[in-house]
Amino acid sequence: MKSIIKKSIILIGIVILLAIIAGGYYWWQKRQAGQPLFQTTCDSLKNIPSAQYAPENVRARFLECFPERVASSNPATPTPGTTPVPAAQEQGPTCDELKTILSAQYAPPAVRDKFLKCFPERK
Repeated sequence: MKSIIKKSIILIGIVILLAIIAGGYYWWQKRQAGQPLFQTTCDSLKNIPSAQYAPENVRARFLECFPERVASSNPATPTPGTTPVPAAQEQGPTCDELKTILSAQYAPPAVRDKFLKCFPERK
């Protein structure tokens, strides 16, 4: 009789231990899903001109590093003392400014066409 009770207690303990391990693993996976695999350094994000060009998965980190770059670094209206850009010339970021974007899926919709013209291999 004591042997059966002892075996039952051991079995219940094992089941509880497995449930704790499975629950911890589930919690850890759920927590990791929203975080990048590694912490992005500010130095690796310095070539991105503004938050609108930062990939979605690092936009929050970009804003932590460069809060002053919330708005675009390419103003739509010319500043006083500069000559206006002719209408035939393309507006928006240059290919050099877009090179930090990994692929077309991370490019903002407003510049996706320009990105694909500059980097057709990054579809």
